[in-house]
Amino acid sequence: MQEVDDPEYLKNLISTTYPQYFYNDSTIWPNLIISGNQSILTKTTIGAIAYMCIPCFPIYAIIIYSRRKTLDILNSSSAGLILSQTARESHKQLMRALTFQAGIPIFWLTAASIFILLLFKKIEGCFYENLPFRTMELMPMTTPILSIYLVKPYRIIIQNWIAKDNSKLKSVTFVSTMATSSRI
Repeated sequence: MQEVDDPEYLKNLISTTYPQYFYNDSTIWPNLIISGNQSILTKTTIGAIAYMCIPCFPIYAIIIYSRRKTLDILNSSSAGLILSQTARESHKQLMRALTFQAGIPIFWLTAASIFILLLFKKIEGCFYENLPFRTMELMPMTTPILSIYLVKPYRIIIQNWIAKDNSKLKSVTFVSTMATSSRI
């Protein structure tokens, strides 16, 4: 059950609705393919938009609530949790790492919010139309960086690697090929 409108009809509709993007100019858009729906008021489109935008709000609230409850248990001496100080600190470090990793969906939340604002024409413009995509690109970039920073063995390896490179740089004499005064 697919509800996709005719591409030529959509191309004409977009060209008349957004003439500032010159969709009908084949020198700018030589092989333009447009696919989608004329209206968001179809079952499939509403379902897809709801599936992509609505769940991120309650899921993020659950993440924040669960983190708070877990930290309360770790910090409470009356919770019946018997852990050594070392184990307690390890769990707190793990919670710190998980908290940062749990923060990554904020990019999804931001992209969904921008999309909703665009959908209801609260914001407009080329910059805002591209912003949800650029925001979503931050998720796969941020995850490995956070892992390297928050997981101690990875962080130590990177720090040693950088320190080793810096020691090599210290033994190198830099010579400038730039003139110290300008000649006219």
